[in-house]
Amino acid sequence: MPFVQGSGCGMAGRGSEGFEVMQRTEWGYATHPNIAGALMVGLGCEVMQIPGLMEDYGLKDSDRFIR
Repeated sequence: MPFVQGSGCGMAGRGSEGFEVMQRTEWGYATHPNIAGALMVGLGCEVMQIPGLMEDYGLKDSDRFIR
């Protein structure tokens, strides 16, 4: 089941409310026990980069989390 967001490259960066909400939401999807696995795909131009999310929330590549 895809969970998508449409902000992409137009979103304000760190410190903005929208960024913080999106980051917490993505982290929630990636670590939720009812999600069998997560695949995150980034365009590379958006302000929320997957490595930053992993660092901020201590996520590691695993069988359940693939980037």
